[in-house]
Amino acid sequence: MTKEELTSWALSNGWQMVGDHPSLMKPTNAKEAIVRLVLKTTVAQLEIKKPSGKWEKVQSESYTKITYDDYA
Repeated sequence: MTKEELTSWALSNGWQMVGDHPSLMKPTNAKEAIVRLVLKTTVAQLEIKKPSGKWEKVQSESYTKITYDDYA
């Protein structure tokens, strides 16, 4: 998977671009992101927003190891 394919997938599945990052928005406040993908040159990082307002990296993986799930 490429950075562009991952961005396209995220946007087609309800994610929104906030700054330069595909982000999931907080249901009760559609202006506040709670999860985001930080797409770097060779890796994608999944980050969650802590109650303190800081972003915490949960997972990082190279694009070559990211695949679509068959269920949905």
